[in-house]
Amino acid sequence: MTKADKDFLLSPLGMDDPSITEGEGSTRLIRAKRLNVAIPLQMSHKGSPIHGYAEALNLSWSGMLVATNFPADENDEFVIEFTLPNLHTPMSIRAKAVRIEQGHGPHDPTMMALAFKNPHPKVAKMISDFVLENLDHR
Repeated sequence: MTKADKDFLLSPLGMDDPSITEGEGSTRLIRAKRLNVAIPLQMSHKGSPIHGYAEALNLSWSGMLVATNFPADENDEFVIEFTLPNLHTPMSIRAKAVRIEQGHGPHDPTMMALAFKNPHPKVAKMISDFVLENLDHR
């Protein structure tokens, strides 16, 4: 497992609040279960479409891990468009890069942990429902 593949910080109150803890006196940060996926993405950065490879490798209610050939930096913001498997409704969501791991070779993808930014409630519910329905509950 790579560093970029580890859980990234989550908060139901907002992705920019890393101080959310599990309970009183706890310093454990909240994390979300991730669903492994292979979802092609259309992405734009600063209003310009990103041409090339972009694929979600895992998905949670608060973000996704993306493999891409686009050179990005932490805190870069994107608009992501995709369709969840078995759903025919395309969705669009804003996201912020919270962690980047550049590929080591010329053909290795950049791995980006993206946190969703203020998703529309219907989009957030569709993503959350999809993840919960498809997680392995062992």
